[in-house]
Amino acid sequence: MSTTCTKCERSGADVHCDLCKNGYHGINYSGLSRSEVSCLKSENRKLKFYCENCSDIKAILNNMVDLSNTVKSLQEEVNNLKFVVKQNTLAEKTTDKTTDNIVNNNLITENIVVEIFERKKRETNLIVYNVEESNGIERKNKDFNKIKSAVQNVSESVATDTMKIIRLGKYSQERNRPIKVIIERPEDVHAILKNKTKFPYSCQPDRTPMQR
Repeated sequence: MSTTCTKCERSGADVHCDLCKNGYHGINYSGLSRSEVSCLKSENRKLKFYCENCSDIKAILNNMVDLSNTVKSLQEEVNNLKFVVKQNTLAEKTTDKTTDNIVNNNLITENIVVEIFERKKRETNLIVYNVEESNGIERKNKDFNKIKSAVQNVSESVATDTMKIIRLGKYSQERNRPIKVIIERPEDVHAILKNKTKFPYSCQPDRTPMQR
């Protein structure tokens, strides 16, 4: 380490810059007090000395360290934010999926309820085919009497006087429209279907679209 003073260029430099290692006369040119110079001469010293030039450099280095720490801190915050955003995105997807499942389940339940209600409503109905259709004013009475006679041929216990009949579809001279027969009790419908051989016309239960 040089013993020449950087300021006066004479020998006898007793303190040296801890960064650039240039020597200085401690009392005259370093800006240090006698006690500080004494501390710097100690073998186990903890005090650091930086010349004027290196003090600026040291400040820059310190700022760089602070800046580096700030960058690291910001990077950690960014990573934390990315994690939060990712978790929120996953939560939203899960929520959307759960919502879709709830909506789908509600629709399925609603469809089942509607289907059960529709089947219950149709269980007293009978669809009859190939009944000759007239085009006169008394057409409905003729249809009723034909169906009444056919039902009584199967079972006389069926309450035929309360039956209702409806031709399905638009009238056409080219074909006989099917007849929907509405009977009071579902067991009467079952009895007719069970004894189709005694019923003079083709018939079947009034099925829902899902049953067809």
